[in-house]
Amino acid sequence: MASNNDDSHYILTEPASFSKSRGILILTPFKVIFKPDPENGKRQDSFEIKIEDIINITIEGKMMKRLCLIVKGISPKTVLVKVTDMESWKTHIEITKKILSHFSQSKISQQTGKQKKKTEDPPGGSSQSLSKDKSNPSWYEANRKIMENVLNELKKKKLTALEDPQGSWPSGRDYEQSFQSLQHSIYKDLTELQTATPIKNPASVNLYVHATGNYGSIYKVRTVSGQLLALKCFTKRTSHLNMRYLELSSYLKGINYAAYPLIKFDFYTKGIMAMKNPSVYYPLLTMEWIDGTPLNTFINANLKDHKMMKKLAKDFINSVAQMHSFGIAHGDLSGDNIIIDKKGKMIFVDYDGMYVPLMEGQKAPELGHSGFQHPARKVDHYGPNLDNFSSIVIFLSLLALAEKPDMWKEYNDEDPDCLIMRKEDFNDPDHSKVIRALSTGGGRKVKKLTKLLIQSISKDPLWEGTEPMKLISL
Repeated sequence: MASNNDDSHYILTEPASFSKSRGILILTPFKVIFKPDPENGKRQDSFEIKIEDIINITIEGKMMKRLCLIVKGISPKTVLVKVTDMESWKTHIEITKKILSHFSQSKISQQTGKQKKKTEDPPGGSSQSLSKDKSNPSWYEANRKIMENVLNELKKKKLTALEDPQGSWPSGRDYEQSFQSLQHSIYKDLTELQTATPIKNPASVNLYVHATGNYGSIYKVRTVSGQLLALKCFTKRTSHLNMRYLELSSYLKGINYAAYPLIKFDFYTKGIMAMKNPSVYYPLLTMEWIDGTPLNTFINANLKDHKMMKKLAKDFINSVAQMHSFGIAHGDLSGDNIIIDKKGKMIFVDYDGMYVPLMEGQKAPELGHSGFQHPARKVDHYGPNLDNFSSIVIFLSLLALAEKPDMWKEYNDEDPDCLIMRKEDFNDPDHSKVIRALSTGGGRKVKKLTKLLIQSISKDPLWEGTEPMKLISL
């Protein structure tokens, strides 16, 4: 896959020693290279190892630690290299391996004309997407470009403090104290946030917190330049949180995700401290503050507008299809996590459960709102098809409400954790009142989607039969 010019793009370089030679260790998108120093090394100690040939990366030794690369062959070969920041190298190589593995399997190409007719690019968007169309002669260059974008984002990260802080994490009350003095609480390198002004919640004027979730609290600040930002402070330790968000942010920025229904964000492994443990800085996520309306509230306000409800359904399924084309799954599509901004644009928020290709082989950190998820979903169900079930639940519900607005009052009953279906309906579809109503009283497309929903309940939670493009084509 690599060409003669692949080595010109360095992800990481550092003085190193291998065997009895000193030299430079180089990481490119496709290889790990050691080049001996002309004065302090031996030419025969040079090596080039393809990323795809690396079976495992570890750090070996107690007193004399070495970066250990296990390389596949007739008999696996062990390569021991000494570098200063071995944890950083291990992390970079692991992520580069994941990127290469994904893009080697999912070739990049331009969407076909047929696909363009089925999905509309969002404003300012691009029609470039992941595809398995190997016949396109430009797949390699497109593949390489996106891959290098992802790796460039990775290169910008200072891979320090990747291990999540141990012990109990700050509570919402602890962070309230932190926001009384951001100059003191924010990590020294984040000067824009240190000088920002926290804004109290108008619904509770004595508190800074604007929203809370399973893993953190949301705060609002105004920077010196006048920009409004949302700050997410994490209150619960989840598995490899720092590493997950590093992978997530690198991948999303690499594919220019601003064109999709996602918000630009920055993630800092060292972000904010709390007085309960002032020596530790906890992770912090910052993003543009979105003034918008949650999906359930928007439905309630526009229920009698037939055209608006149909547009809402179309916007939703197109947005999910756009994400899906890049191997991205949100993981918790629900009324809380879908926002319609003042311009009518649909935005997905809360990325704690998101999947991107770099996370292949991991377990889901959460299971999402039960009113939108497959009843058999477990942490092992984690991949690019993660949103398939919630997509048909939401798409079907919106189309049904466009036809019969009265279903909202009858089946939602002001419940913020569902639309018109709940976990109980998925557990026993044969005796579900709402599923029976959809099967018998809906229009042609609603009936077809309901039949497909019932079928999907008996399938694996990651069943491909309800992927967004298939729902659009019904």
